[in-house]
Amino acid sequence: MQYQDYGKTGRNVAAVGFGGMRFDTTRPLAENAELVRYANARGINYW
Repeated sequence: MQYQDYGKTGRNVAAVGFGGMRFDTTRPLAENAELVRYANARGINYW
């Protein structure tokens, strides 16, 4: 995963972000939450 500095905060954010605006609302909340956990486990920290 590639990371970049986030301004002058001293934090790094992933070059790839995760948008949750289009979660499938016909699926259970737990299933959509698992997508977020999966992304985070692989280094995505830009939501």
